[in-house]
Amino acid sequence: MPHLFEPLQLRGLTLRNRIGVPPMCQYSARDGYVTEWHQPHYVGLARGSAGLVIVDSSIGAGSAPAPAVPGASFSDDLRRDRVKAVGDFIAAIFRQSRAQAELDAATKAVGLAAVALDAAPSVKTHPARAARVAGMHYFMPAHLVPLVEIIKADFTDVKVCDWLEKNQRDLGKMPVRVNKDIPGFIGNRLQHAMMREALYLISDGVVSPEGVDAAVRYGFGFRFLACGPMMQKEMSGWDTNYYAATSLYPDLHADKKAAPVVQAMMDKGHLGMKTKQGMWSWDDEGIKKEKGRIEKVLQQAIAILNADMKK
Repeated sequence: MPHLFEPLQLRGLTLRNRIGVPPMCQYSARDGYVTEWHQPHYVGLARGSAGLVIVDSSIGAGSAPAPAVPGASFSDDLRRDRVKAVGDFIAAIFRQSRAQAELDAATKAVGLAAVALDAAPSVKTHPARAARVAGMHYFMPAHLVPLVEIIKADFTDVKVCDWLEKNQRDLGKMPVRVNKDIPGFIGNRLQHAMMREALYLISDGVVSPEGVDAAVRYGFGFRFLACGPMMQKEMSGWDTNYYAATSLYPDLHADKKAAPVVQAMMDKGHLGMKTKQGMWSWDDEGIKKEKGRIEKVLQQAIAILNADMKK
């Protein structure tokens, strides 16, 4: 959809982009009349900066159907009353362009964020806007995990990343700059480097899935709440890292494909909680209990990290 964000001319009407929002009828009219519910409903839809917001067919307040008598012009009355009633909605919708203008002004030098830089249509179709495109990557569950990666491509203006970092800090997040737009960015590359070794250890019969989780949670992973791997090596000494790497790296798995244990689960359709079978068997109660436990622990962890982030 390379033209999605380009203006569209419809006779005498120019839409600022090609995104249209349908009425999203919520069956909230009362006896066919608009209510106090409708205005915030449509204003809320308009806040997404879509080029077109379509209003539903509820009639205006005070326009009760006229009696079916000769000469009555119910359709005209209905049209006039509806226009009056919906006028406020339309005005409110297009007042949102002021918010869009303010956003454009604020980001003229700093830009807007895209999830995947190489997939952003404006980069190819509007190269002049490419400097305003940066990437943002959150981690699940995003409402608890503070990290957000800010990805800078070769064409990204550094001011874009500066603004996004400040914006995310103001929101209570911990932004990390990724200076090259590479697959997986930072977090996923680190995570999957560990996952590859862990899954091959399971495939080779060295350890059980429970053993892997225990080694991470109660071993080196436990320390990560206090400091990351770079700081840990500052404490233990880089000489120990050098000697460990020299002897251990040649023996680590470096396969370019998924571990056999993962391939076997894929072949069987055992995808984890979503299919009730993965490394473990699940039922609804077990899933609810485990997710609740994880949520509780993460909330405790974020309380510790938040205190550290404010220092």
